[in-house]
Amino acid sequence: MLKPPFHFVAPVAMAFAATASAQSVVAFGWNANGQCTVPSAASGAKAVAGGWYHSLAVRGTNKCLAWGSNSYGQASVPSSLGAVTQVAGGFAHSIALTSTSAVVAWGGGQYNYGQGAVPASAGVSSARQVAAGKFHNVVLRTSYTVASWGLNTDLQCDIPTTLGQAKAVGAGDAFSAAVQITGRVVGWGNNQNGQCTVPASASQVTAIACGGRHVVALRADQSIVAWGDNSGGQCTVPPQLGAVGQVAAGNAHTVIMLTDGTVLAWGDNTYGQTNVQQALAGALGSRIGAGAFHTLVVKAPLLGGPMPCPGDLNGDREVDGQDLGLFLASWGNGSDDPSDLDVDGDVDGADLGEMLASWGPCGGTPPAQP
Repeated sequence: MLKPPFHFVAPVAMAFAATASAQSVVAFGWNANGQCTVPSAASGAKAVAGGWYHSLAVRGTNKCLAWGSNSYGQASVPSSLGAVTQVAGGFAHSIALTSTSAVVAWGGGQYNYGQGAVPASAGVSSARQVAAGKFHNVVLRTSYTVASWGLNTDLQCDIPTTLGQAKAVGAGDAFSAAVQITGRVVGWGNNQNGQCTVPASASQVTAIACGGRHVVALRADQSIVAWGDNSGGQCTVPPQLGAVGQVAAGNAHTVIMLTDGTVLAWGDNTYGQTNVQQALAGALGSRIGAGAFHTLVVKAPLLGGPMPCPGDLNGDREVDGQDLGLFLASWGNGSDDPSDLDVDGDVDGADLGEMLASWGPCGGTPPAQP
């Protein structure tokens, strides 16, 4: 019997928990190195990411947690790291963005091509986003310029001189990509599978995810487009997906989360990395991540009641002054912040507009905006 092209969890009525501690991480797929054996310390995670054989999470305390293979030190989080806002993993290394906009990298072992540290020459003392390729890193500075270092055999670290300012970055096996301020995607490095040949349909892009040799782009209208290697069907986007809020990519599989919390995955399923339905058992997600051969989801608990409205940051089923306070405290933050309601990599006025448009009780008629 043929398997369906993707696996999904049907939407159900829910509301996000008032505290992050009620959330838990689910991981599935290749687990020979324990990358899918989620430690109890991951409870309350705010974000997740996967390397080839290890996993990372940003805990509710804003501390970084890593598990799985540690053969090259990639899961040995530096004790001096402090609070982080984003994490990413490569084949043998990890990288994190701190709450002070600094970048820290570790691991690499015998496969260290410089990606396991942050060279002063990279000029990333103030950054907005980090991405990890197999053996290289790509970072978006707060100046909206891009830096890259590590293995450069395919010129994956050579930033195109025509790139200009960018608002999002991604890194694959031996290639890199960035979203220009205009919403166009630029790719460079290995292009053997067309992963750097950006289709015309990849316009008005707000976020990207790079797999081993493919790219998934989230557009402003909440649709997605994918290109590059499609040997596992990872670029065959299912029709009539609905509004997409997040994208992630593994070596040969794609993971997305709809704006209602539904998680979908398709592509190579050799290790069960697209078996979302079995793994989540009817739950919805709040954040997604992908390793080379596994998938991670920060699961949102099912509390019953109406769906949360955009801007209900504390999960009390009402957008009010408490949410506004949380929102303002996140002003200027980048991707992976819950206050980035339009998922464009910025917590700004556009997000504030979405919050005010949902002001009042969730599921009811909102009162006039304050």
